[in-house]
Amino acid sequence: MRHTLLEPLFQPIFDRAGRVFAYEALLRLKGRDTSPARLVKRFESTGSIVELDLAMVRRVGEILAANGSRPRLSINVSMVTVERAGAAYVRALESIALYTQLLIVELTETAPVTDPALLRTFYAACRHRGYALALDDCRPGHLYGSPLFICSLQPQFVKLDGRFLHESYKSKDPADLIRIIQAARAAAAPVIAEFVSSAALHEFALQAGADYAQGYELGRPAPLPPLPPTAANEGQYPLSFKDDAI
Repeated sequence: MRHTLLEPLFQPIFDRAGRVFAYEALLRLKGRDTSPARLVKRFESTGSIVELDLAMVRRVGEILAANGSRPRLSINVSMVTVERAGAAYVRALESIALYTQLLIVELTETAPVTDPALLRTFYAACRHRGYALALDDCRPGHLYGSPLFICSLQPQFVKLDGRFLHESYKSKDPADLIRIIQAARAAAAPVIAEFVSSAALHEFALQAGADYAQGYELGRPAPLPPLPPTAANEGQYPLSFKDDAI
């Protein structure tokens, strides 16, 4: 896919004090402001997701270069890409890392992990370059929601699945939610609550132990704004996760 057909939007991620901590780059096609989730699933099934993921990196890099704000930024990658073209993807990320304070690579949950060794290789390559790894949409019944997997992989962030968060709130039973958060704590990984759509849900997530929150209640996806110089180094997380020991 040509990267010029992509027009990513950026959704803010807020810390507990209400400050913007980072932005997530969200895949969007030109002329459309909704998530192309069906397209992503189809591309994962055919393997074309590799080209789409690489095109997204290139397009986001162009936006960052023109914007000049150097935000903390997260970007999604499919496990299909990780396993089929992990080395090429990591090399491509250099075009983004140059313009960020911190680059967070989110491993999406829609394709399964079929080769754990390739995932570990990808993880090590990202960590060696100072990139953080996040598990996206963690929930019970999925590998990413397994406390054993979280403690084994040692991600730098754990993102809670939005539907799971809503169900926990509606049922007033946060036991499964707390188990995942506790696993993240054991791995020293801050927790990001996704799809926060109301003030009550935001409060629920924070009380359960989420460190950061993201959703329409807090900020909608939009073009990347310029970052005021005085805000460039605010936040609670280090600017690099470089670990040469890996």
